[in-house]
Amino acid sequence: MAGLLVAAASIYVFPLMVGYHVSVGRLLRLSALFAIGRPGTTVRSLSVVIVAGALSYLFPAAPLLLTAVVASKLYGWCEPAITTAVTPRVPDGRLSRAGAVVS
Repeated sequence: MAGLLVAAASIYVFPLMVGYHVSVGRLLRLSALFAIGRPGTTVRSLSVVIVAGALSYLFPAAPLLLTAVVASKLYGWCEPAITTAVTPRVPDGRLSRAGAVVS
């Protein structure tokens, strides 16, 4: 059960780490909360990772081809769920829609 939670939480670690300034402890806590609180996104994301793993087992060259596809799909599914719950911290507090600082 703990392994499943770690696998599910690891899906949310990268989008949180890239888009938001949070400490490691908060990063892990938020990832676990999103994994539990967003079961639909978590199950979809885990199924994509499992299918990619199975294809990698069957076709050894698959990781070279699937890495970008899987990463973009996971980020595309996780980012809207994260954006609705977490406000990014920026020094002056103004953000554009893409997350870049507006000057």
